Amino acid sequence: MIQKQIYSAAKSYNLVYMYRLQEYLLNSNEAKIVSIKQVLKETYKYYYNCKTENYKKFVIFKFLFNIKFFKTEIDSIIVEQVKQHLVHLCIEPECKSKFTKQLYKNLNANKFNLFIKNNLDELNFIQQYKRNKYLLTKILASKLRLHKYILQSIKNWFYKNYLINLHNIKLKKYTKAKINIINYFISSNLLLLLFMIIAIDLKWYFFHVKHIKFVLNHIDLIQNDILQNINTNISLINLIKLFLYHKNNLNQWRVNTLINKKNIFTKLNQVLQKYYNNKLQFISITLIKYNNNLLNRFIYYWLKKVYRVSRFYFLTYYNVKINNYFINKYIYNYNIDNYYINLF
Repeated sequence: MIQKQIYSAAKSYNLVYMYRLQEYLLNSNEAKIVSIKQVLKETYKYYYNCKTENYKKFVIFKFLFNIKFFKTEIDSIIVEQVKQHLVHLCIEPECKSKFTKQLYKNLNANKFNLFIKNNLDELNFIQQYKRNKYLLTKILASKLRLHKYILQSIKNWFYKNYLINLHNIKLKKYTKAKINIINYFISSNLLLLLFMIIAIDLKWYFFHVKHIKFVLNHIDLIQNDILQNINTNISLINLIKLFLYHKNNLNQWRVNTLINKKNIFTKLNQVLQKYYNNKLQFISITLIKYNNNLLNRFIYYWLKKVYRVSRFYFLTYYNVKINNYFINKYIYNYNIDNYYINLF
């Protein structure tokens, strides 16, 4: 119930109310019991499946709750793990509020499990974390709008490697025991939740990099295409010339007077589309301006030779506007289609 209220407060960006709810949840005895139960469950799985020694359940309980053992390193890690689960209960609703339910489910279940499975042998994501620990902590601190205690706890866990230690143990032991790692990564894991928050920004970063790379590559292609088409029969100049003119028996260019002036815009649009479809993957604004200027010059000189200026009545504002609309719509759809085809 409290988690649902945190979700609603985060959705409406009511941070003051959200912090109060998170503080209430942190101090809730019920939440503490749930966290202890979950950590004991994971500890039991670890000893049952991964340890060669035959530890009995009561020995683990004695180890956890006897004050004499509270100064040991392992016990400190387990106590911190209980605290981490509490923090996870507090920030998970806020994380969910940033995404759609389907996106959150896919990220949580598919992306990270597949990522871990593919990198299990070398533990790449953990090694990467160790090399960039302080940078990663600063990024998380700037991205998370959290309760002061929660944020400070996360910083301390990162600096002291408490988030990493248990993960390192689990990954190595589960791998040696040849157990399906996916079954042992519960959804209530704080480290994976924090990596998921960073992963969203990475997706936008990779998308941005792909966009820049795509544009630069296709600008090069356009420039090369313009240079290549100057001396080829598929250049725009030749295409327009073949439409507006023809060669006589003496191999001389003559005006094509048989063209229906009412359909000239439609025909020229088809010529442009034929040119754009030929080896071009991206139509830039520079190329559009160049081609439009070229096309206008051809039309102007062709009309002067065929008709008198007073008979240019079909070149009305409406006709030009309609023609521009269709050619711009074609270019827009063409660029969008090719952009996403190359992305995926």
